[in-house]
Amino acid sequence: MGSAYCNVVCQLTVTSSCVIFLTKLIKLPRIPNVITILKDYYHHCQSRAGQETATNNLDKLKEVLDGVVTYFDFTLLDHLLYAPEKKQYEVVVKKRVHYVIPGEQSSEDVPLECWCTDDAELPSRIYGVEHLLRLFVVLPGFLSKAKTPLEHCNELHQYIRDFL
Repeated sequence: MGSAYCNVVCQLTVTSSCVIFLTKLIKLPRIPNVITILKDYYHHCQSRAGQETATNNLDKLKEVLDGVVTYFDFTLLDHLLYAPEKKQYEVVVKKRVHYVIPGEQSSEDVPLECWCTDDAELPSRIYGVEHLLRLFVVLPGFLSKAKTPLEHCNELHQYIRDFL
């Protein structure tokens, strides 16, 4: 295993120990946040890509990164936060976000996705790399439960490995 993997494991271990045992919470909002980190990575890939193959690969990369953001926003509370962080979440995120789930509370025609009344208050705009790394740890389990085809999992794994 490479040094990048060891650095990620080390960072996650230190962070979890600080939060769980010392109740030292990560200051929010994080700079850079998840959206900024992923956009910066996209622009980095865009700048090093060749013209002919770039469009298709960048389209796939954008789709993967959009999926990461969606998973992040919807799994943060239940799967990515340690117990001491959940109170912080209530104060920082939950009270300031109003979700409208298509078909439930809206009489408007809403596309098949979840809308937030203020994108600035989405978890991906408040949390940073520490929580993004936690998502990458649990993502394989989510994909397995979703019965994601192996081909798609392998492709996603390559994108995430390149990102890390």
